[in-house]
Amino acid sequence: MVDPPLFLPLASRCFGLMAQSIPDAAAIAFKQRMADRLQRAGAGLERHFPTIAPGAGLILLRHSYALILGLWQMAGAQVCPLTPTGQVPAILAFNYPDDLDTALGALWRGVVGDLRSRS
Repeated sequence: MVDPPLFLPLASRCFGLMAQSIPDAAAIAFKQRMADRLQRAGAGLERHFPTIAPGAGLILLRHSYALILGLWQMAGAQVCPLTPTGQVPAILAFNYPDDLDTALGALWRGVVGDLRSRS
């Protein structure tokens, strides 16, 4: 998901700008399909990981989605303010793939537990 150059820009627009760009019926149908898929995927996570409580699989996916897109939007390499010394502000100076890996790992370990200890 991190490498394809168009995936994250398109994903960030799907929910945010969709309702302004397409007919309501098409937006509702898309969101319903996404809700159904996320519900099935969340239930699958709950079956696969016994530490996940009922309903928590969907929440984990929603939080993962928010992390993926939120960090990408913060990284915003296309447009970035500079400090008076010409540097990128520290809050925005991070490596997106590495930061995403760290954030998602922490989120999933917090919900699922440490998968490395299960062999």
